[in-house]
Amino acid sequence: MAAIAWAQPQPEPPTDLGARVVGQSYPFKLVAINRNCNLPQDFRFVVSGGDWLRIDGDPVARGVQRGEQRTVPARIDLTGRPPGIYTAHVTVICDTCQVLVFKTCRISDRNIDLRVQAVSPPQPAQPRPQPQPAKPKPPPAAAALPDATPYTDIDPDLLRRAPGAARAALAAAEERERQARAAADKAQKDLDDIRKKRGPCEEELAALRAAQGEAEAAAAAAAAAAQAAQGEADKAQQAVDSFAGEMAAAERKMSDAQKTLQQQAMYRSIVGRENGVGSAKYQDAQAQVDKANDAVNAAQAAYRALRASQAARAAAAAAAKANAAKANAAAQAAAAAAAKAAAATAAKEKECLGLAAAESDAEGAAARAAGEADGAADAARKAEDDARAAAILSLEEEIAAKRRHCDEMRAAARAHAQLQEQALKALQQLGALDPGAPTDGLDEIWDDYVGLGYTTFVNLVATGSGLVTPGAAPTAGGPQMLLSVLQAGYGIMAIRQSALTPGTYANLRDRMISGPDGSANQWVRTNGFADDKAGAEKVLNEMDRIMNDTGVIAKDMARAIEADRICQEELKALEARLAAAK
Repeated sequence: MAAIAWAQPQPEPPTDLGARVVGQSYPFKLVAINRNCNLPQDFRFVVSGGDWLRIDGDPVARGVQRGEQRTVPARIDLTGRPPGIYTAHVTVICDTCQVLVFKTCRISDRNIDLRVQAVSPPQPAQPRPQPQPAKPKPPPAAAALPDATPYTDIDPDLLRRAPGAARAALAAAEERERQARAAADKAQKDLDDIRKKRGPCEEELAALRAAQGEAEAAAAAAAAAAQAAQGEADKAQQAVDSFAGEMAAAERKMSDAQKTLQQQAMYRSIVGRENGVGSAKYQDAQAQVDKANDAVNAAQAAYRALRASQAARAAAAAAAKANAAKANAAAQAAAAAAAKAAAATAAKEKECLGLAAAESDAEGAAARAAGEADGAADAARKAEDDARAAAILSLEEEIAAKRRHCDEMRAAARAHAQLQEQALKALQQLGALDPGAPTDGLDEIWDDYVGLGYTTFVNLVATGSGLVTPGAAPTAGGPQMLLSVLQAGYGIMAIRQSALTPGTYANLRDRMISGPDGSANQWVRTNGFADDKAGAEKVLNEMDRIMNDTGVIAKDMARAIEADRICQEELKALEARLAAAK
């Protein structure tokens, strides 16, 4: 950007220097142009009204030739200044124009108002994460939730756990960032396009200035030639005009000679009449006549010679006049060509100055757009952090709920296992599982099963160590080994029960009813298998289930173990996801 002075008055709109960052110092040029003064001039720049603009060195652009320009270095200094609008006034004074004034040099002081906008430095751009590869699709229940935005590095599955407001805020912030980045890219492209135009414009301007100089030199030469030709024409005309006096003198001399001849002839006639033609006096008179006649002839010859010379001089004057007219026409054409060249140069100067102003404006716009893009990026990162924090909080709540669910499942399995243990012991006491044949040796095996195996299962569930790893080998005392023992024990029970009939089991129920308390519920409580009626009913129901399906306990255990395994695996997966998110 440059402030420019002409050696002729120009309209003075305020010059906007665009936006500049506070705390910085920028070089600046004040340009003086001699538009129409034939002699070189000195232009002085005086800055007032703003100490943010200062001239470095000599404030005078000296010896600016016509059609040329010279610069005075200056500086925009915004160090130690807050953001805001700053103005200054520059007065351009033609020092030498005040001494020498020419017709073609229209002079006046030039006043220029300058304005600059001081802006805060843009925040350093943080590298944005690259778009993540496509993640597996979420389960159908979460399919309606939005996926991760292209700019965020939050795991999509984690982002889905954030509240809808946080996800919407993140999407809106990143859309604003995208728009701000696009605007910044466009502003930078506009600036680059202007800069691409400035170079060719300056080159064309230099060529036009050279052409203007040549045209003005040709016009000056043509004007000098026209002036010389006019001088020759004037000189030739003066020669013609001065020769007219000689012609008049020749005419007078010829007239005088003729008068003298006439007088001598009359005198001779008088002498002849009086003295006779043969007298000596007559002969003298004749001699005077001859002499006068010779004088007439000489005067006439001189006159004729002068007339011929006058025609030649008139022709030369006419030719000189025609040549002067031709040279004057050429000078006018050269002057018109020079004026046209000057107009083309002025138009190109205006174009280049416009590009310079546009470049300054575009620089400010690009700086502002970049700052806005950085601000939008910061806002997007904050929204991303907020969404991640909200998602982590949601995940922590989900983990707590899952942990409670697993504990509740284990408590329910433990209570159910204790209930089934009481039902098995009740059936054993009634003899439903041991109808006879006390010598087959199976009673001890079954007692060990009920007393040890099932108690071990209850303890495993109670302590939370009942996880079954898929594909793992059975371990002594572990739930998989226990399940194998249970299956074998129920095989024995099934064999021992094969001799029973529904009627036999009904007889066993009748035995419970026929006791002193008079009811099966009371029998269960009396024998210590339940503490109250509700508990006794649950024991009786489990007894019925076992007698109807001897494998039901093993199935219940397998379901409980598998459900506990799945719940614990889901809990561990959620905890791993939380650790990765943090």
